[in-house]
Amino acid sequence: MKSLSLLDPRQYNTARTPTRGRRSLPPIDGGQQQDKTAQAHPLFLLEILTLICRCIRGSDECLEDDVQHARDRIIGRQTLVSLAITCRAFHKPALDVLWEKLDSLNPLVKTQASPPRQLQTSIKKNDWTTFEKYASRVKVLARPYSKSSARSQYNTIMALVKCREANSSPLLPNLTELVWEDLGLSNVTRPDPSSLRHLIGERVTSITLNIYDSSLISVLSELSLACPNVTSFTVRVPPPSFPHVIAVVRQWTKLRSFRSLALPQEMMDELLAFVGLECLSIELGNPSDPTFSGVLPGTLRAFSLHEGNAECHAQYLSNVYGSPQELTLRVCVDGSSIEGVAKLLHLLPERFDHAALHEFSSELTSSYEPGLRTFQLDLRFLRPLFAFRNLRTVDLETYGIGGLDDAALDAIARAWPALEHFALGTGSTSLTRPQTTMNALVALLRHCPSLTRLHLPFDATVVVQAVEISDGVVNVRITSMKVGSSPIQDADAIAAYLARLMPRLRSIASSRHPAGYHGEWLTVQKLLTH
Repeated sequence: MKSLSLLDPRQYNTARTPTRGRRSLPPIDGGQQQDKTAQAHPLFLLEILTLICRCIRGSDECLEDDVQHARDRIIGRQTLVSLAITCRAFHKPALDVLWEKLDSLNPLVKTQASPPRQLQTSIKKNDWTTFEKYASRVKVLARPYSKSSARSQYNTIMALVKCREANSSPLLPNLTELVWEDLGLSNVTRPDPSSLRHLIGERVTSITLNIYDSSLISVLSELSLACPNVTSFTVRVPPPSFPHVIAVVRQWTKLRSFRSLALPQEMMDELLAFVGLECLSIELGNPSDPTFSGVLPGTLRAFSLHEGNAECHAQYLSNVYGSPQELTLRVCVDGSSIEGVAKLLHLLPERFDHAALHEFSSELTSSYEPGLRTFQLDLRFLRPLFAFRNLRTVDLETYGIGGLDDAALDAIARAWPALEHFALGTGSTSLTRPQTTMNALVALLRHCPSLTRLHLPFDATVVVQAVEISDGVVNVRITSMKVGSSPIQDADAIAAYLARLMPRLRSIASSRHPAGYHGEWLTVQKLLTH
């Protein structure tokens, strides 16, 4: 069987005459046949078939970070293509899901029998009809123009614009999310951002703009008119263009989420005066970035700082006060120090409401060597966070836990009894042997009865006596957990202990290194599933 070219409309062209002995596929929009089939069997309802197709397509996304399975990242799409060309019931939902998210306009350009090379070239009516069939399915478009064929794609889009009827709907009438990125190409090949107005319309609710050339900012003035219903806006533009950003935001009365580089004080004041803002994200770069001094609005549910080292984060928060429910700090390890991290964590209880905060996450990132450096936490760093008694989620997965022992984990569990999601240390690349043992796990399960997700490395070579965990500590909420690079030697004993503590536990994820530990944990998982 020949390999399938994904998102090539010619391979599921339903206008073909069927071969002898085969039934022809239904029209591209499903027709009435599917309705009759759905009445005969509930599983053929379009909504259910669409959910199945989304699960199939989602399998590709699950493998994005798995280097060893790079070739498998298109299996989901290949399966949907097969369903679209062979199964009458799955034809429409499979195509809908296949075309729902595009990484560029290239698949749509390929719907044209002969993509135009010049802007003056016209589009044939049949080609326009084919384009409409697939363009109406697109809901998410990321980076419309790819570097490899930006000019061809731009020429095709402008030719399609000339072909459509006057005052007709946008080329992508059902688009809800757009990511536009300045390619940084020469002036000859760079597409004009003004072409955006031909792609987007009133259904767009989420826009991300990465424009690094001030001469291209003219597109901002058109956004508020073309997309009046935007609720989420992420923008990265040069500082001289910040006033244009605020002018656009002022027109979006439904805006709820905003993310940008650090803005000057006066612009932040105007932004935070905006009624209804619920999520605010600020990207930091260096200590010279402008800071904000003031109180975050009461409507703000989530607040986050991105990039920048620990010192930049502490500097930005030094005069900020607020009561968000969610707080996220993505700290760049480049230029950070353990003292800077300690200062940052000690500052948080002074700046945020103790009772309001329910979710706290801090992730370590790197611009140069992702995942190769971390900071080892001990109880001194975490104790200031005990002031947030209502925390339900604590995510410190990329930090090391070499300085924490069983007593420290017991103190953590007692400080945050409402914990539902707890992640610590399993995303760290540090191979430092953990001081925590099974007793730390028992402490968390005992004092945090609502736990549903648990990521924690521990030394599983230290065998705990059965009597120590037979005092009624049982959690029936947790079905999967991560253990990082936890050392282990007796898979049978550990599986028995874990099954007693968490009867519904079926999945255990461990680091691939060291290989010996990983193999033992795979054995534990097999024992738990039998």
